Amino acid sequence: SSLTFYHRLIKNWILWSPVENSFIWSPSNLTKVRSYGLEINHSLTFNSINGCHKLKGTLNLGRSENLVDIQTPNYKAGQQLLYSPKMTFNLQWLSEFKNFSFILNGHYTGEVMAVNQENLQDYFLLSVQLNKALVINNFKLDGFLKFENILNHSYFIIENRPMPVTHFLLGAKFNINY
Repeated sequence: SSLTFYHRLIKNWILWSPVENSFIWSPSNLTKVRSYGLEINHSLTFNSINGCHKLKGTLNLGRSENLVDIQTPNYKAGQQLLYSPKMTFNLQWLSEFKNFSFILNGHYTGEVMAVNQENLQDYFLLSVQLNKALVINNFKLDGFLKFENILNHSYFIIENRPMPVTHFLLGAKFNINY
């Protein structure tokens, strides 16, 4: 388990934002940003006749705020930065047996402030992954099949840019050990 407190004072923070009366985006210097919060990590591991199992959780509570009033985009001092959630939570279950592993991962992201609308809604995503390792002499092949957003939620991390609903990833990694 771990508990981490953090506080950062950042000078010359760069923010990309739309240029007034234009579709062009340009970097802006916010001058000063303060970021502070707390992160809690905890994990439990246990073995059974069916292999090794691990449960891991991470909670992040944080604030990232502009310290100087600016005009474009309209930011008041003390306002939370765009697209910066105040809370995220991740919970993962991992089971390993012989050359197989199974991962179930849940991730929650709290609402965030956006450029043109007040807030983007919070969302919860669930993914599942199956891995298989094949070892022959000095060669190792790791393959995986992962299904993302299995609850088929519609969500945004940036306004007007929807993220994919349920989708899958298939991959492999080949290692040669000398």
